[in-house]
Amino acid sequence: MAYRTIEFSRKVAFNGMRKEATHYILPDLPSAITPQLRELFYKTVPTNQRIITIAACRHTPSTLKKEIDQLDTNRILLVGGNEKQDASLSSEHALTIIREHSNLIPWCVWDPNSVDSQNRLLDKQQAGAMGVVTQPLFTTRAWNNIQTVDINIECIAGIPLISSRKNFMFWLDLLEGDTESFISDPVLCHSLDYFHEPMTQQNAPLLYANSYLEQLLSLEVVQGVHF
Repeated sequence: MAYRTIEFSRKVAFNGMRKEATHYILPDLPSAITPQLRELFYKTVPTNQRIITIAACRHTPSTLKKEIDQLDTNRILLVGGNEKQDASLSSEHALTIIREHSNLIPWCVWDPNSVDSQNRLLDKQQAGAMGVVTQPLFTTRAWNNIQTVDINIECIAGIPLISSRKNFMFWLDLLEGDTESFISDPVLCHSLDYFHEPMTQQNAPLLYANSYLEQLLSLEVVQGVHF
């Protein structure tokens, strides 16, 4: 598997580098990534292992060009972000600027659980995305989408590290749509079964993760995993 990416965090920083990781992704979250933690990222992660996240919603064309000119990396992860304003760039516009203005390798994000998600990903690919990091695959729709989407870019699938049924429900709340509408999905129901029986509760996270990873590794389109 070509890519094994890890989201950089305070816990990752102070637990040390992991030899199995090929890249570390620095989130664009000012509330979580302090200036000190950002400085630690640049001190400890080699340039060829850095992936810097940029939120399109925080930029205009001029501010985006200024930021990418200052980056010490060769790969970025472009996200839409949750702070959209009237002047905010769309992901597609931002990807086009990045490809035209720099030699950086831009990746995008994709939620295969959502409706019409294939078209959204294809629009990002057309705009210049050279890779994609997916949200975890929780639903029948997600597994179908990742197996049928017609892309020719690198695909890195997200792996959810779930510790309990409550934690699983937290993940579901992050998906587009009503959580209740997902509960009847057969793939999701099967996953929840791992966290249902008290006897299997202790081993549930490992059993679920192994099953999930085994399914991912069987997909030709997947070239890496993201933790």
